[in-house]
Amino acid sequence: MSGYWLHAAIALVTIGLVNNFYYRILMGLCFILFYRHVLEKRARLITSLLIVLLLILSIPGNKKITQGRVVSLRNGYQIVSNGLTSVMIYSHDEDVCFDDIVKIDCELNEINSYDNFEISTFASWAKGQNIYCQGSIEKYEIIRSEFSLRRVIYQHNKTNGNEWINQLLFGNGMVSESDYKYFFVASGMHVSLLAKWLRSYYGRRHYPLQAQLKTIKVMCLLGLVFRFPYAFVRVLVNLTTDLLIDDRRDKTALRAILMVLYRPYYVKSVTFLVPFGLSFINLFAENRKNITARVYILLVQLYFYGSCNIMSTLFFSLARTCSALSYGLGLACCLLPFRIPLEGNIIAFLNILDEIKPFYINGRLPIIMLVLILKYLLDYVNGNDRKCLLMIVLLLLINNFQAAFVPFYTVSYLDVGQGDCSLITMPFSAHGLLIDTGGNIYKDVAGDIVVPYLRSRGISSVDVIISHEDYDHSGALPSLYKQFRVRNVYYKGNEEIIINGLKILSPLFDERYEDANDDSQLSYFKIGAFGFLYLGDASQKVEEILVEKYQNLDVSVLKVSHHGSYTGTSDALLANYQIPIAVISAGRGNRFGHPSDSTMEKLDGYMVKVLCTKYEHAISFKVFSGFMIYQDADGKLGVHVSDILRESIVEFNEKLR
Repeated sequence: MSGYWLHAAIALVTIGLVNNFYYRILMGLCFILFYRHVLEKRARLITSLLIVLLLILSIPGNKKITQGRVVSLRNGYQIVSNGLTSVMIYSHDEDVCFDDIVKIDCELNEINSYDNFEISTFASWAKGQNIYCQGSIEKYEIIRSEFSLRRVIYQHNKTNGNEWINQLLFGNGMVSESDYKYFFVASGMHVSLLAKWLRSYYGRRHYPLQAQLKTIKVMCLLGLVFRFPYAFVRVLVNLTTDLLIDDRRDKTALRAILMVLYRPYYVKSVTFLVPFGLSFINLFAENRKNITARVYILLVQLYFYGSCNIMSTLFFSLARTCSALSYGLGLACCLLPFRIPLEGNIIAFLNILDEIKPFYINGRLPIIMLVLILKYLLDYVNGNDRKCLLMIVLLLLINNFQAAFVPFYTVSYLDVGQGDCSLITMPFSAHGLLIDTGGNIYKDVAGDIVVPYLRSRGISSVDVIISHEDYDHSGALPSLYKQFRVRNVYYKGNEEIIINGLKILSPLFDERYEDANDDSQLSYFKIGAFGFLYLGDASQKVEEILVEKYQNLDVSVLKVSHHGSYTGTSDALLANYQIPIAVISAGRGNRFGHPSDSTMEKLDGYMVKVLCTKYEHAISFKVFSGFMIYQDADGKLGVHVSDILRESIVEFNEKLR
């Protein structure tokens, strides 16, 4: 039965990478039909049954619950589950604890987060956890509190002031903004190393079978205490398959199958792909696994996040060891009846790590590039010339500067919530232009959204135009300065700015208004046959002055003023410029009600195609000389043709007739 489960594992993992349920059905049918001509009858039957089982487990269930058990505590939110469905509740109620049965007395909305063309998003992570809805509660109604060891441990540490232990064991407690904080939370990569140490320890005193059984018992005990997080289930599956199966290929494949069936929508996550990818590398590249493993981790991070800190990849083993040691320290100290003042030491260590200058490889990997690199990596694993590694390095360098190879302009309206931020890139240039930076007092918009997006597109530097000083337009600028290369920042007063051949005009640059919104710097530029107009937060009064002074402005895409507020978007503007497409930047659930109904009705009345970040998330235009293609974060496409090209097409058709 050597290699028997490998085909099934490949099928299930591939299907698991698809988030849409109906596409999963289609892909499952394709695999079943394909394996009819590849596998023998018994293998084909078992593989087909496993595919059908995965599809059944993938059927979306009830998304909302009225009460459930608190299964996870985090800083600012909790996860509540009824056993089948989980919901995320944002609350700072300090009275609620693990395993409280609580009433969900609030409106639950589907998970909806920032989305800027990422592959791995918060929504996909939540779906992998079987969380589809979120809500907000000021104070929980606790139906009853149930006894559990993790509850006792958590409250004991909290009472004694050992918040750092709760951070290590539960991911809740210690306050730190460090990027390396994930080393010291229950992230998962430390648990397998902890099990390996246990097995090594027991192996010195017992026969291998006894050592394995004792390790399983200890991990089961820890799993019971912490209610079997994903990392513990994965480790227990690994230990159990070691006992049941001898063939290494079958063993690795069966582990993947069981974990896919356990969490059908968790496959498309780094937490799944990294450990199981490394397992397959150890299986097929034993002699060259160190280099191959690091290249694989690099590829996964580039594909999902668009950037990879080479330093963290190089020190992956060290980080994993530190995580396991810190987790073991937390376990050892969790029931001591006095305060252990180590929080300051851990934060100091995190700050030291933060001082290590990162070295990033950037650019989200296109599928074609990913396939090419994997092909060379496979050739290297099979023992071919080391030139394969040089080709991989060359491809990664090309990808790192991918923006310099793009032959057209792009204009992207980023999803920064309730705020404004747009990126313009020029042909064959890794330098970009930001119009506004967004800003949110509760979120690092630059660090969490803007900089990762710039890196994922291979942008190495930017100029910035700030329309006005409102925080939702300029608040992220200081953080952007710290984390990215900003060449120039332009405020109102420049009649025109030329960046890499693109001329950006500032209509009404010499006008001054008492109201800060009306005093916004307007920006207008033309790419080929298409004109783009940005209005900041200007009111209808300013728009009417603009129309009066610039009657012949050719506007193809309007960045609607003030997030679609009723104060902007005048009839004079729409009637005079006859705008075909409008973009509105507004946050989901914003307290201002943007965009206003009156603005949407007005745009509809003038037959303007409206794209809004509140609904479509990020929106990107690829601009060519006579036409442009626009796309939202959900993948929906649209094409807009210039009047000149449309007339040429009509004339050509008439000649053909």
